Amino acid sequence: MFDEARKERIVKDFRPLVKAAARQYKGRGAEFDDLCQEGCMAIMKLLDKCTSEENLALFLQMAVKRAVRDAARRLRWKERPADMEAYEELAAQEDFPAVFDAPVEIHLLLKNLSDMRDRTLVLRLVEGATTHGWKAALGALTGPTRDLDVYLEQRDSYLERLPEVLRPGLGGFFADLAARRRAAQQRLARGLRGKKTKAALAAWKRHLNARSPQPADRAEVPVIELAGRIIHRRAKRVLRDGRALHAATPDAEVHRLRIQCKKLRYALEFFGSLYPEDDMALLVRQLKRLQDILGDFNDLSVQQQLLAATLAGLRKGARADLGLAAALGGLMQSLYQQQQALRDHFSEAFARFADPETTDLYRTLFRPREEPA
Repeated sequence: MFDEARKERIVKDFRPLVKAAARQYKGRGAEFDDLCQEGCMAIMKLLDKCTSEENLALFLQMAVKRAVRDAARRLRWKERPADMEAYEELAAQEDFPAVFDAPVEIHLLLKNLSDMRDRTLVLRLVEGATTHGWKAALGALTGPTRDLDVYLEQRDSYLERLPEVLRPGLGGFFADLAARRRAAQQRLARGLRGKKTKAALAAWKRHLNARSPQPADRAEVPVIELAGRIIHRRAKRVLRDGRALHAATPDAEVHRLRIQCKKLRYALEFFGSLYPEDDMALLVRQLKRLQDILGDFNDLSVQQQLLAATLAGLRKGARADLGLAAALGGLMQSLYQQQQALRDHFSEAFARFADPETTDLYRTLFRPREEPA
């Protein structure tokens, strides 16, 4: 589709976006130049696969940001081989609800810790946080600041979506977000110093130091058998929910499918060393395509909700708000068009994920012995 000269021009045109994305992660354990290189490589890879220029700019923007984000996370941890033996006792619990609902940083940490005691400590930390409600409490405390940071990082992207005549209208919008972010950070600082947080952390520490004399209920069951049950059940749900999606599926249901894909991928990576490496790499790669699309889809949905709420809160007929209203309307239209394009893109990716060859591989590797073919 694109010759080498055309590819080089496209990479050059998108280099400012690459650098902007890399700057967001600068100083967090990854070199700026390495992140820029990852972003440029992502553009080249997408151009090699692209068969049409329709929506190319939108997909390139997403590919760059996703590649830089993933590279920052990957380079943050030194790669070390994972050993499943440390998890056999925890695997006997069979469902791992706390682990699979944990943030991606927890899974990166588990994957790259070499000391078995450290891995077990992390798992007990997540288990305790979920069991006693501490994770939800801390999430509610840190969530507003984190979300506002994400919106503020979208400033340049939002401005690029609008014609120049509408861009000044967003000035007040981002000024308001910045003010709300400062207030949220102050609440976060007070909350982290507060008595409730200190009590939760103290209880958390007691949980980590506790030793249960009782063995796990299914400690005698081979870990690979339990792994197969977990992965098989997760995969069946993703296939069922994915096949039910259509053009009018509400965003909330698409988001639920995204969560199911995330849990399936965590299970595949968590138990990966138990199965053939090439087979697992193929399954994770196909699933990652779905996750990337669904993640971008959900981000666009959340952003539209924020803009709609801001638009609804403007004073009706106020001349001072006309510029902001016009900018918000144009921005919502741009985000909606990109989101609709992702629906078509998802259909293509899901068709590859659910093709007979892939589903046969899932059944061969993971179907429980007692379940009929």
